[in-house]
Amino acid sequence: GGFVCPAERAKPWGTGQAVWAARNAVDTPFAVINADDFYGRDAYAKLAGFLREADPKSLDGAIAAFTLSNTLSENGSVSRGICTVSADGFLKKVVENTNIFRRGGKVVSELADGESHEFCGDEPVSMNAWGFTPALFGELERMFTEFLRVRGGELKSEFYLPSAADELICTGRAKIHALTSADRWFGVTYREDKPVVMAELGKLVAAGKYPEKLFA
Repeated sequence: GGFVCPAERAKPWGTGQAVWAARNAVDTPFAVINADDFYGRDAYAKLAGFLREADPKSLDGAIAAFTLSNTLSENGSVSRGICTVSADGFLKKVVENTNIFRRGGKVVSELADGESHEFCGDEPVSMNAWGFTPALFGELERMFTEFLRVRGGELKSEFYLPSAADELICTGRAKIHALTSADRWFGVTYREDKPVVMAELGKLVAAGKYPEKLFA
């Protein structure tokens, strides 16, 4: 639309734009993940089940949510998108909570104003594991165009996929099925997480759930 990227901008445009960039290569229902996260078998199985039955022309999608306590680091705080799910199993909203960690056997989030919020640990959270159809690309283009109009001159602002999904939900344009994975999420948020993740992956290999060498 005639937009020119600011010469000083070094950051990518965000996860929403990253998915939109694949629009000419994807023509079937598809999954979206963070490439540096380990989601486990259950998340993929549930997303695959949804995608097999999805209407390619429908905007409805799915999220494979994880249990909060299964996504924490023992080496520091994390940020997580806490999901609110309706009684009939659809995502209502995702609210980003920062500085979440375990303290005295409890899961808490310390807020910027000094207050703290306590979680039970069973809350569903978004780890950016989504299922969509090609119908999403047109909506992403519309929203990304508006993002550029309003914030395109900023050097660090990003167009996030969860924000796009939230807009589709809030405007009633789409429903997002909330699927919950029973597996533990692994990621290297802190340097100290690496040996823990390696050990946990080693356990899965030893249990026969994955081959020692994924590729020949």
